Amino acid sequence: MSGLIVRRARSDDVLALVGFFQAHAEYEGARIDTAGLAERLEKAIETGEWPWIVVAEEGGIPVGYASFNREFNTWRMAPYLHMDCLYLQPDARGRGVGQELVSAGVLLARQLGLEHMEWHTPVSNEGAIRFYQRLGAEALEKVRFKWRIQERS
Repeated sequence: MSGLIVRRARSDDVLALVGFFQAHAEYEGARIDTAGLAERLEKAIETGEWPWIVVAEEGGIPVGYASFNREFNTWRMAPYLHMDCLYLQPDARGRGVGQELVSAGVLLARQLGLEHMEWHTPVSNEGAIRFYQRLGAEALEKVRFKWRIQERS
């Protein structure tokens, strides 16, 4: 893990990030529509708008990323940090890179004055579940839903 740097995403990371997004979706058995994705991502990075994306790089080469956004918990009446994605190239796994990306999220949450961070992973992603449990994270029993609003009449 020598030479590992975790930093905020830059415009020159766009192509690598889009590749990571595609690999991440494929890893989870999903597909993403990449039409216009690079342009939207570049705009989000340049303007500093949502999301916060951090990149892990070794020797100047990106090897993974994590993305975060601010959410709100109604029952607690408090905001929290949501880690939307965490992905590492296969050769970067098991070497502490993921922990560094999660730590970047913890630091961001502290900077924003947020009391906790939440995320999800598919139940089939047993390696990620073991990783998060080793970190000391608490698993929540919920089912995630998606409802495509634009397709409704």
